[in-house]
Amino acid sequence: TGSYVLGGGRLEVEKPIYVGGLLKSCLSGYANLSKNYPGDTHDSVGTLTVTGGTLVCTGQVMVGMDGAGTIEVRGSTASISCASLVLSNTVETATSSTLRFTADANGISPITVAGSVVNTPGTTMTVDLTEAPASEKGYRLIGCTSWEGPVPACTFVGSADPEIHLVARQSGLY
Repeated sequence: TGSYVLGGGRLEVEKPIYVGGLLKSCLSGYANLSKNYPGDTHDSVGTLTVTGGTLVCTGQVMVGMDGAGTIEVRGSTASISCASLVLSNTVETATSSTLRFTADANGISPITVAGSVVNTPGTTMTVDLTEAPASEKGYRLIGCTSWEGPVPACTFVGSADPEIHLVARQSGLY
């Protein structure tokens, strides 16, 4: 269980980032870690919050692999990029992935994925547009080279527009 908040500066990660736990099999080769890892409980809880600064992950970001994982992006001053993004619910009903985006007066910072986004059923999303300026084109939430899987269930907050909805395209989520 843990959380990390990036509010400024630059964080570069060359290895995969696991938000919400990882399977014990991911620790093969790390004998000291794997012997003490409680890999069958599926109760990890992790949150990665980015409110500003730059997060660069040259590996993949896995959300909810073995527990409850949440990525939260607040405002328009963050820069978030990764090689690939996996929104995973690998242990059926025991795990979950959540994405939260909150706009400020200048919009929303998107997550930029150099490769693919893989989404499994059960991922949830909240988009808070309470502070957002009007946008005729909408907002890019995730940019990627390919999108695999269903569009996440989404709750919109702070918008009276009954036509508001998510659109998944090959190039991302809008």
